[in-house]
Parts: sequence; C-alpha cells; structure tokens
Amino acid sequence: MSSSMLELKVMNQDGCAAALIEPTTIRCGRRVGFLVFMSMGCMMWAGGCQKVLFPESEPRNQFERSDNLRDRFTPVTEPDVFGNPKPALRARLSPPTG
Repeated sequence: MSSSMLELKVMNQDGCAAALIEPTTIRCGRRVGFLVFMSMGCMMWAGGCQKVLFPESEPRNQFERSDNLRDRFTPVTEPDVFGNPKPALRARLSPPTG
C-alpha cells in the first residue's frame, strides 16, 4: 500500500488540495498506542500481588489444623540424602498411628 493511498485529499477554501490524514500521523498513533500498552503492562507487573496468597505459616486445610491441635503433625517436606527439601509423601500418606 503506497503512502498516497493512505492520504485523504480535500479541497480547502483556496482550491488547493490538502491532506487530512498523513501516513506519519497513523504510524505515530500506533507508536503511542504501543507505548501506552507497554507502560500499562509494566505497571501491572511492578504492582503485582503485594501479599502472599497462601502463607507457609498457615495450615493448608482443616485436617492439618486439627492434627496440629492434637499434636499429630506430619511435616510437608523432608530432606533427601543431599539435604534438598522433597515432599514427605510417605509420612503424609501412611495411616496415622495412635
């Protein structure tokens, strides 16, 4: 699409042709729109969630709260042979003793 196709020609009072919409105006509008969109995205990313949704100190469900009150707490993680934390599936899925 050539630049002459994007221009809208009108006749002014003197009888001279004048362009109402120039291609540079359209490109500039797109740039401004893109910059506004990017700045809004950056503001949303920087603003983000201020508070943790599920804190580690709170029980994960009502059963964990009940077990904590009755001193039958099972840990969520346990260290492996290298000391890295892994989920304590065996301890959590085994039947309760007591």
